[in-house]
Amino acid sequence: MRRLSAMLLLSTLILLGLMVLAPIVGAANPPEGTWQWGPPYSATVGAFHSLAAGPAGSVYVAGDAWSWQWTVSRISATDGSQIWTDSRSGPGDLGASAEMAASDSHRNLFVVGRAAARGGDIYLVKYSPTGAVIWQKSWDGPAHLADRPTAIAVTAAGDLYVTGTIGKAGGYDDAVLLKYSAAGSLKWKYIMTTALYDAFTGVARDTLGNAYVTGQRAGSMDSAQMVTLKIDASGHKIWQRTISGLGVTYNGQFVRVKGSSVYVAGALYKYRAWPVVAKYSLAGKTAWRLAASNSMSTLDDMTVDGKGRVVIVGSFEASPGADVITTAYMEVFAADGSGLTASAMFYSDFGPLNRYPARFNKVVVDSTGTIYCAGEWETSGTGVDGNAIVVRFPPIESPGWSGVDKIWRYDGPASGVDEFYALLRVSDAEICAAGMRMTGGGAQGVADRISLP
Repeated sequence: MRRLSAMLLLSTLILLGLMVLAPIVGAANPPEGTWQWGPPYSATVGAFHSLAAGPAGSVYVAGDAWSWQWTVSRISATDGSQIWTDSRSGPGDLGASAEMAASDSHRNLFVVGRAAARGGDIYLVKYSPTGAVIWQKSWDGPAHLADRPTAIAVTAAGDLYVTGTIGKAGGYDDAVLLKYSAAGSLKWKYIMTTALYDAFTGVARDTLGNAYVTGQRAGSMDSAQMVTLKIDASGHKIWQRTISGLGVTYNGQFVRVKGSSVYVAGALYKYRAWPVVAKYSLAGKTAWRLAASNSMSTLDDMTVDGKGRVVIVGSFEASPGADVITTAYMEVFAADGSGLTASAMFYSDFGPLNRYPARFNKVVVDSTGTIYCAGEWETSGTGVDGNAIVVRFPPIESPGWSGVDKIWRYDGPASGVDEFYALLRVSDAEICAAGMRMTGGGAQGVADRISLP
């Protein structure tokens, strides 16, 4: 394990040298595209946190107001009009926040968030495509303290997996995986615990209904493992793989299943944070593990394209020219684990003296290998003004590939920070983004659609 960790750090140093080849986008900003819905869909909530596919090309949005008011809506594909909406305050009307959403093959919608009771219970609601509530559940951990969901996945049978953290006496959280049936019954729970902090932060499923979770397992005060587990449909652990060593902290954040492989992205922390990506077979055999090339401030999302390449996005501190700014970044890793295939940085550029921060929050890839990233760029140096953005990277095999080739920028009706937190590829012809915009009366959830040629 020590040898593996040393190899990860060595890979980091080697790949750093490749960053001189990474295109820096901003000095000549690409052309802007147009949004399909005008005006975009908006609702009286503070922000939309998640998107999911609905029937007939429609989309679901989930979010909340700052007063813990859960709001879920279905939006028409043609004009962005609202088909139905549901607003609720959770058990006891104490407040609830809708944080993540996913739909099943029948386009029933699962929304998971937090209820305000006891500092935070895990709260789940299943909706029909017509907006009827099929069931709602609230889960309270064994210690009756603050519990929080972190990721969800829906199986082919319509069962729901939920990962999260649960509070326990002593101040350190445990990691939890819950499985609910399509009918809403809690089938089982799997809890991972050590004497220190443990968390599951990502979950995916395969075609047989097995779950794959990733997160952090802390065995000492100065180090932690990046841990990935396979849990079968009955709640039994099949295998566990860890990345650790050299007295540093590792943390798994995202897991995806593509074909016969499991892909994981996380970070190691030693003075700075460095992304780590890994590939396993469904049986748990390690295909490769690799440290990414850039230090980062956040690793915000990952996906896997049709050729098995891993794409990660986030933000980090960079120095284009004489400026030091927070820069959005995107990196693509080869399917065989041989290293970095493409890398690009992105910042807003409104002139030679006006380079402002940018962030990528979400990423999706279509069937052609085209990459779309959603987030925010600042439009002034104050940190309180910004536009929500979606940017497009052409397939990396494109001749003369040089980074972003198109941008969609949304500026809300008032000054302030507008930002996209969610991105959904409905098809190769449609991308939807959702987040928040500023109005004269405060923040408001917003969603819009890009119609692609």
